Amino acid sequence: VEEATVSTHKHHFFFNHPTAPECNKPGRCGFILESSCQSREYYKFKYELCRADEDYEGTGIHFHNTFLARDMYYYFILSGTTADGTKVTVPDRVGLEAPG
Repeated sequence: VEEATVSTHKHHFFFNHPTAPECNKPGRCGFILESSCQSREYYKFKYELCRADEDYEGTGIHFHNTFLARDMYYYFILSGTTADGTKVTVPDRVGLEAPG
């Protein structure tokens, strides 16, 4: 029996939110998303917006609690070449499954 493991990674984003145009807090404005997935189901992943102060300690990022995870989505671009050599690029997005 193979044991499934959970893999996690924290993604750091810098973002000057319009509600805090003249921020004086130390570090840069931004947010952190934590992704996780199980080794057996690598195609099923979850993103969670980190909102706790301790998530930001030592990162150089501070979070303005002015938006909710349910208002966000993860945008990405898929790119590849078809069998006949045609290059295809498609934008897509995934809703986040984090509590608001």
